[in-house]
Amino acid sequence: MKPRDPQINIRLPEELKEQLHSMAAENKRSVNSEAVAAIEHAVHLHNLTKSRSETLQELNADGSNRYITVEEAEKKLLHDVIKMIYTHAKNNN
Repeated sequence: MKPRDPQINIRLPEELKEQLHSMAAENKRSVNSEAVAAIEHAVHLHNLTKSRSETLQELNADGSNRYITVEEAEKKLLHDVIKMIYTHAKNNN
């Protein structure tokens, strides 16, 4: 006999319960399967958000390694794009 997955009981606001039932019908799956899919999606998004605060390794031109955060990499990229646009506009005038 196959062991069953763990079960939990949760309380939902009526509106959320209705939305869950509607989503399950639209996706042609059981309410339980829809709830599991929604929780899996929420966990995935949480992990993506969490990884934004983790560090990235950047290989510098001299070959040395420096660790930067995702936010620092995004700022650097934005700075480089703005600089490129400015330089392009300046050269075309």
